[in-house]
Amino acid sequence: MSSDNKSTETVSANPEGKDQKSAQEESKKEPFALLLQLRKEQQQLITISVLFLAMIALGAFLVFAKSVLIPFVLAMFISILVSPVQTWLVVRAKLPFWVGFVAALLVVLSVVALLVGLLTISVNSVVAGIREYGDQLILSIDQTTQLLNEWTKPWGYNVDLDSVKLNAQEMLRNLAASSMSIFQFVMQTVLLLTIFLIFILLGKNPHVVSKGFFAQIEAATRKYIFIKTIVSAITGVGAWLILKWFDCPMAEMIGVVTFILNYIPSIGSIVATFLPIPLLLSQQAHNQGSMWQIFWILLLLGILQNLMGNIIEPKIQGEGLKLHPVTILLSLAIWGLLWGPVGMFLAAPIAAVMRVVLENFETTHPIALLMGGTPIDQVFKLKKEE
Repeated sequence: MSSDNKSTETVSANPEGKDQKSAQEESKKEPFALLLQLRKEQQQLITISVLFLAMIALGAFLVFAKSVLIPFVLAMFISILVSPVQTWLVVRAKLPFWVGFVAALLVVLSVVALLVGLLTISVNSVVAGIREYGDQLILSIDQTTQLLNEWTKPWGYNVDLDSVKLNAQEMLRNLAASSMSIFQFVMQTVLLLTIFLIFILLGKNPHVVSKGFFAQIEAATRKYIFIKTIVSAITGVGAWLILKWFDCPMAEMIGVVTFILNYIPSIGSIVATFLPIPLLLSQQAHNQGSMWQIFWILLLLGILQNLMGNIIEPKIQGEGLKLHPVTILLSLAIWGLLWGPVGMFLAAPIAAVMRVVLENFETTHPIALLMGGTPIDQVFKLKKEE
């Protein structure tokens, strides 16, 4: 009886011993689990820090080498546009390689020559307009400032006319100097762009067809730039006709600048709409116009920009670049900070290329979804389902 009792006691005591051992083992594992979690968080923090430093270094490199990188990137995008001409002549028409190369290069040089010619006319008109309408603009500023002083006199606020005139004169002088410097920068960029483009077209094999995300990049970029060029040209011509109808000075220059500014999403159209205001004010000061004329010009230009940018272009583009408006604005800010106005022109195509590249890698696929406008909760849900 006693032996049986002992055996039952040991059996009944064993579960308690096992529970104690398991509890001790779990208590020993807890510090290791916390240590592993801590190390994992440290590795994530180090990775984020390294990526942040790499982005800063990349930004510094882009700023330092922008005089070379800007023509190269422009040449890459232009080669995507004209490569179908070279491919068709060599593959479909069975012509020699040099014929397709020369034809594609001539197409580019013709367009560049046209743009340079229009830019030259615009710069000359700006310089001539500053000489002709500068005094009228100063007079208009004088009248406007006096009117503001009359309105703000009851509140004890007064605008210094002399300082306003000096600032306006300094602004006009800087505008004339900057117009010539911009022209010199454009000519240097065109020269480097042509050199890069020659080597890119020479190194392209028309018989090789792009596949994968390279084909997606070429198709999306080609469609966007082609349609954007057509829409911008129509908008520029429309702005020129409106200003000509109201006998606005330097209508040709404003038409060319409107064409160029429309390559900048959202911001460019707003700037182009209000661009003629200084000239219209100077014309009004010279008793050649009225405030109603300024109102009608701005109204017609605003209707033109909204019609082309918000109705016609989205219907033609379809899905377009598949970028969220916030992504485009952020890209405009970043590339404008790095490369100035040229960076703002290239911001949307570069963002589209980045989205296509990120979309084709498993690790960066959620970033591409966010750039396309997919909500964060859906991105993580899609990632979880995958």
